[in-house]
Amino acid sequence: MKKKLGLLVIMVMILTGCKEKNILSVEGNVVDDSFTMITKLEDGRTVYSEFSENYYIDDDGNKVDLKEALENNSISMNEIIASMELVDSMNDGGSALYKAKGNNLNDTNELYLASCNSLEGNGGIKDIFIGNDETIIDNCVKIEG
Repeated sequence: MKKKLGLLVIMVMILTGCKEKNILSVEGNVVDDSFTMITKLEDGRTVYSEFSENYYIDDDGNKVDLKEALENNSISMNEIIASMELVDSMNDGGSALYKAKGNNLNDTNELYLASCNSLEGNGGIKDIFIGNDETIIDNCVKIEG
């Protein structure tokens, strides 16, 4: 009986201690609807953000400039995306919208990432956008006008 109780306690401790953490963080305000280029990835995609400061949170909880972390291969965009929650996808070829788990900005806005993968007929956009609301996925489709 003691063994079963001990195993149960250990399992509970492991499960409660395995809380997922955000590895993407931002600071600064969104001053307008424009995006600033952070970096160009090896696969040709460009990463843009609405925020003035973008960070990767390493295993020790340290903030590392996102551009530096991506360029030094400390983290990949695929690893960042894997740490986020899928919110929505578009019928444009494979674009997807993700939300950082539990990350509130200014107590009202969430941190979102749009990973574009639109087909040529929809603009052929393959870039990544980081912003403060769900509408950033609209950047994945070229609007004719």
